[in-house]
Amino acid sequence: MKIDPNMIIGKTTGQVSHQRHISSGVKFEDILQREKITSTENISRATSPGVTDMAGPLQADKIKGLSFSEQALDLLDKYNKLLADPDVTLRMIAPIVDEMNTMGERLEKASSLLSTDKSLKGIMNDIASTIRSEGIRFNRGDLIG
Repeated sequence: MKIDPNMIIGKTTGQVSHQRHISSGVKFEDILQREKITSTENISRATSPGVTDMAGPLQADKIKGLSFSEQALDLLDKYNKLLADPDVTLRMIAPIVDEMNTMGERLEKASSLLSTDKSLKGIMNDIASTIRSEGIRFNRGDLIG
């Protein structure tokens, strides 16, 4: 049996062409420069105060949701560190739990505004659920003993 050196395993068409196709004379550097300018403009519009409606991928509701999610994760991290410290009493942790409950409500409201971005909404709901469950555990007295 002879093996054809021009055949590629799994490919049913003929030989592979190793020629490069040059398109309409547009340089890669020009395309890259245009993309840099466009992305810089989108970032500056997204970070401008008072932006409520943008055509780009970042919308005000998404930015708010990301901000709340980050704050909630920071609170959970702070709560975790306080629980790990044996010198901290439950009375010292109680204000953090109250703050976590407030943040959970904010997350739920912000996630209800996100109708198009289901992945971000799911993450926000997971964080809110974690915050709620930790608040319930604390208030129920699971940490005593």
